[in-house]
Amino acid sequence: MTQPVGTPQIEAMISLLSDPNQEVVARCREALMASASEAEAPLEHALRHDVRVPKRLLRRLLADVTGERREAELAHHLSDEADLERGSILLGALVEAGDKAFEVPAALDALADQVASQLAGQRDPDRDLAVLRTVLTEQLKPEARSPNIATLEDALLHGVTGGRGGMPLPICICWILVARRLSIPIVGVNFPGHFLVRYDVPGRLLVLDPFGGGQPVDLDHCRAALSSMGAKSTDLEALDATDLDMLRRSLRNVIQLAARHGERALLERAGRLLASTAAS
Repeated sequence: MTQPVGTPQIEAMISLLSDPNQEVVARCREALMASASEAEAPLEHALRHDVRVPKRLLRRLLADVTGERREAELAHHLSDEADLERGSILLGALVEAGDKAFEVPAALDALADQVASQLAGQRDPDRDLAVLRTVLTEQLKPEARSPNIATLEDALLHGVTGGRGGMPLPICICWILVARRLSIPIVGVNFPGHFLVRYDVPGRLLVLDPFGGGQPVDLDHCRAALSSMGAKSTDLEALDATDLDMLRRSLRNVIQLAARHGERALLERAGRLLASTAAS
């Protein structure tokens, strides 16, 4: 078992994370995780100032050493009345350390301000939706990434708001949270295999695919797909997702990607969090 070490040794091991020998990197990472409380501050300093070590590696390692605390924060949040925005931020901090996850509210505010400025006080359902689509597809321009090529960061909301791209679910979550700021009725649709959103106005059933540029989807095709999956109902409105539904699905995405990328500690944490919500 690796024993905790002192600060000079920790700083030396952080510098070795830039070593081209991956065995050296792996051993340093294991030792740093064994000294989590002592390693946190030096890793944060390196993330801000050390240009030699890959930032993504530092963020992942810092997420590992802060993981116990972050897991507890998210578990407490999920056990209460889970809020989509706060839960997505906490999940982002669990997966990828640094400030990026906590910059999400300001990014969402800025996007909502862009929509509001283009609306210029002229509100009606069709115009609201058209402007929302314009801002979130043409100005934000998230690079859509399918699950088979996605990285862990692609499962996170701050990957989308930071302009890095994302999987269908975090792109949809971005749409929903911007729309909420403007009282535009966009709700999540927990469609199997591909998350969607619904424009919730009386007398209309309009389902959109933000991952595909915000275009309407063929409702008959969706119903046929549900039928082929053996769904008891093909009523798309019955698939409306609560905030907790979306956070649970986000956790499942993280679990899938953590397993694929060999992130065992994250896999275990996300698995525990998902299991803790099973009775909700």
